[in-house]
Amino acid sequence: MIFRALLVLFTMSTGFVFGEEAALVAVDQVQEELNAFLCSYLHENGIPTSGTENGVSLENGQRIAPVKVVVSGAMVGDIATRYNGIGTTECRSKEELCLGARLKPFVSFDWRNAKPLDNECMPDTLANYYINCEQAKATALNAYKLLKNLFGRHGMELQDASFLMNEEGNTVCGEVSTYNASISYLGENATLHAAFDSTRAERSKAVLALLKTTPIPRNRVIISGPYCAGKTTLIREMEKMLDIPQMEGNCQQLADSLKWAIEVPAKERASYQDSIPGTVSVYLEGPDKKTAIERAQARGDKKETIEQNLSEEDMSEEFDYRLPTNLEIAEEIQLLQRIMEGTF
Repeated sequence: MIFRALLVLFTMSTGFVFGEEAALVAVDQVQEELNAFLCSYLHENGIPTSGTENGVSLENGQRIAPVKVVVSGAMVGDIATRYNGIGTTECRSKEELCLGARLKPFVSFDWRNAKPLDNECMPDTLANYYINCEQAKATALNAYKLLKNLFGRHGMELQDASFLMNEEGNTVCGEVSTYNASISYLGENATLHAAFDSTRAERSKAVLALLKTTPIPRNRVIISGPYCAGKTTLIREMEKMLDIPQMEGNCQQLADSLKWAIEVPAKERASYQDSIPGTVSVYLEGPDKKTAIERAQARGDKKETIEQNLSEEDMSEEFDYRLPTNLEIAEEIQLLQRIMEGTF
């Protein structure tokens, strides 16, 4: 430990490192750059971030909660190993949550035990004594969604992530990197696949390199939304203005086509996105009930059809993007073009 401390002081004063310690410093530099990149991205998109010092947030002086806020979007990490037999136990839906299966993102809380003890999952009621659980859940889900979209634009998939936050749960504190997230590579580059399957240091280098590449155009678009939201009209305009071919068919046929926009029921979104790489989902917010009924009646929908469709569950939180109901069609097209180009 003394040698390590002296070496760090020597490195800071001279800039020279050697041997195994040189590799450690190089790893630290990659982690620092990656953390700065991701924290800056979150901050620019409305998620407050902060460094820490002695258990306190440098941004607002609040204490850091002794609780880790975890967002799980797939059967990986702790949830895949902590619960013995969970991957082979049949669910209520008669399915099995096999390793790597995608899940609707959810938040859990872990008590941060001192090493060498493992962290312990804790119920929300208990965690709420140490962190504002409701606010922390909202912050974590928003941060996860932003990062998932970012990684997706660069050929990666974020599967889970954990965050440290202040006690109020509104600021992400400390490091955001591959050390507290599960990220998979979706491309075909064998070298990058090897890096993602290697050490955390190699994975961090690969992630940082991919994040610096030009965003991948996302030309496969799922459009969903409530009754009479204008989904079909929007798709027809996309075909005309964004040069998108008319497309119908099952998942396999769509997977063989590089560019399309289709209307999909909200409850079927996951089956498309899980099986077709590079698919982005967009949810159109619908009009108020009175306007929806007027539109439906104007096109001749029967009363039973109207009542059934108006009772459908709102599943908009599961989508990559939401377009508000007050946009003009030209504004929707402009936003969709940015989404497909990877600049929104």
